[in-house]
Amino acid sequence: MRVLQVHNRYRDPGGEDVVVEREAAALEAAGHKVARFEASNQGSPPSIASSLSVAPWNRSQAGRITKVIDDFRPDIVHIHNTWFRLSPSVIRAASRTGMPTVMTLHNYRTLCVNALLLRDDRPCELCITDGPSAAMRFRCYHGSLALTGVASATQATARRMGVWATDVDRFVALTSFAKDVFERGGLPSDRIVVEPNRIPQPDPRTSRASESHSVLFVGRIDGLKGIDILCREWTRAQPNLGLRVLGSGPMHDSLAEQYPSIAFLGQITAEAVRTEMLSARALIVPSIWHEGLPNVIIEALGAGLPVAISSSTAVSHDLPPPMSRLVFDPHSPKDWDQVLSELQSNAAVDELSAAAVHLFNDRFADDNAESLLAVYAEAVASRQERSDA
Repeated sequence: MRVLQVHNRYRDPGGEDVVVEREAAALEAAGHKVARFEASNQGSPPSIASSLSVAPWNRSQAGRITKVIDDFRPDIVHIHNTWFRLSPSVIRAASRTGMPTVMTLHNYRTLCVNALLLRDDRPCELCITDGPSAAMRFRCYHGSLALTGVASATQATARRMGVWATDVDRFVALTSFAKDVFERGGLPSDRIVVEPNRIPQPDPRTSRASESHSVLFVGRIDGLKGIDILCREWTRAQPNLGLRVLGSGPMHDSLAEQYPSIAFLGQITAEAVRTEMLSARALIVPSIWHEGLPNVIIEALGAGLPVAISSSTAVSHDLPPPMSRLVFDPHSPKDWDQVLSELQSNAAVDELSAAAVHLFNDRFADDNAESLLAVYAEAVASRQERSDA
């Protein structure tokens, strides 16, 4: 199969970029041909301003993807992100060539201008109930009325042009929670499938999780990830464990100075993160937004780590017992006390470690190619049915 990936990279690399790379590698390892149609939001201020001015519908990028499709002749076009250099115009252009299309919904940008469904550090769904007017009222994109206007116009244009209604054959939601959100937001429910990110089987643990006293946070050091709340509650509760923070971000230096008893390791390699996970006791994910399915959660489960997950995250709604015991409200000190008590119990940690491995093997252990091809087959069939109608 010939697959054209469509991806607009953000200025700062993130989890979406990792997924795109991982899926391409899995498909190529299985003998399929993968090509990229990409853009990046990095650039000079004049370049960024120019791209933002046509972000609602970039005709130049539409022409560019049409030429790439003519040259590469893919069997499927898989869209990951179009904000803001590419714009929804590339989805319409790909669809108009007759190619079946799949779009992975990594975040909520089709519904919410900041892609997070978050306002004032709390989950917010006014964009779903009230539409773009809510975003404009609260200046939800970087606190800027002008930038919020561009993002809102992009959403409105895509809806007005019927991109979501007609041009995507299969939407991929990462969790059942996200699928419900997108359905309520107006995406066609019969074309949304739930398909989580997957990773190959990691190396096995060589020791029980309870033998370690290290609890990990892995991710960007900023408020969206809830790292400031974690540091505060950890210091208040003073569990008989050590907290190790892996990652970089705008709050790194100030938090490291404010909480000297917590180990801030900074940005380390992916291999070093895997090593840390295989020798740790647990992972804490205290995000304050409806975060979907971060790669770090899947990697931790595969490493046999109990994962304490904020109830704000989408994946927290899909966790079975006993893993659901570690779901907590990040704003509740009582919940923090309960979770940290669980993580201090050796018996509970070993029980949860075994459950983590079982959950990983059941839902997330895969090279990705097989699950992707199943979604692609559905998209091809859907396109054919609609063409014959």
